[in-house]
Amino acid sequence: MQFNNNIFIKGLSAALLMIIVVVLFSTDSFAQQPIVDVGENTGCNNTEILLPITVENFNDLSAITIFIKVDTASVDFIDVADVNEILDGGDFTGGINYQEQIISLTWFSVTPVDIDSGLLCNMRILLKGGNAGFDLQENCEFIHSDLSVIENVELKDGNALNFSSSEIDPVSQSIIEGGQVNINVLDIPEGVSGKWQIQQSEEWVDLNNEPPYSGVFSFQLSVDPVTLDLNESLFRCMLSNEACEDASKESMLEVTPNGITVKEESSNILSVYPNPIKSNVNCIFYKDFRNAEIKVINTSGNLVLIKHIGNVEEGQKVLLNTAKLNDGLYILQLCEQGRIITSLEIIKR
Repeated sequence: MQFNNNIFIKGLSAALLMIIVVVLFSTDSFAQQPIVDVGENTGCNNTEILLPITVENFNDLSAITIFIKVDTASVDFIDVADVNEILDGGDFTGGINYQEQIISLTWFSVTPVDIDSGLLCNMRILLKGGNAGFDLQENCEFIHSDLSVIENVELKDGNALNFSSSEIDPVSQSIIEGGQVNINVLDIPEGVSGKWQIQQSEEWVDLNNEPPYSGVFSFQLSVDPVTLDLNESLFRCMLSNEACEDASKESMLEVTPNGITVKEESSNILSVYPNPIKSNVNCIFYKDFRNAEIKVINTSGNLVLIKHIGNVEEGQKVLLNTAKLNDGLYILQLCEQGRIITSLEIIKR
């Protein structure tokens, strides 16, 4: 019995040792995977930017051929800069094929090199307009000194981002007078500064961190409290880095007076019943509208219900389901093609 136990223990130990070797080998292989990474940078229309290409885990490297797909309507390739000095023993060249819209980078040397991690080069790019992708192609090649191909190279695509294409959230929002709103610029990379502006008399004016504004020099502008004079105001964020400055897209603020009541002219456009309401409200239109929608806003200025109606004819009745709304006071807005036509006060009980 003791003999059998010894055999079992030795067999188990051998199996465990094999598993450990396999795991270590697999971990080491994964850690040493060669990587080529086209980075990201940001700029303005018709300005030059540097887009980095970094590499990791290349050993016995004697030749490089890189192909990068681009949209030449958005960017143009100028030249390469800041080539890693370890490549000085060979020729590093770059160019662009406008017909195929491919940037090509090549290097060859009779003396192979090792690059554990670092910058391969910067590509000098002219950013014409809009955002642009830089997509590494599958036919990129990296060659050992014995002319064998380096396998399993991970390719990471890059981007050139234009300040004027920066998305803003929300593009428009409705708020009741006295409420609070936030406006954000999305997906801003490092090294970029922000400064908020408001349009006044068709001119853009810098804001200051004074009530009702805060966060003026960040990527989120807060307005608290919102005043009625800000109705239909446009806001934007001026984005800048060391090279240039440009504006984000714009955001519109729509402000509804607090305690608004049904105006006399509203009866010539829209009526609602019953009011107060329980689970449904009937909306009757007294004019034709294109791309109409009904919005319901609570007293905090939040949009709680929206119904897209489309084209409406005079005399048409539309049923609005309000069953999920909490009891309280709301503002019902009739909008046409995004513009507020009229607002009515409704009460849910």
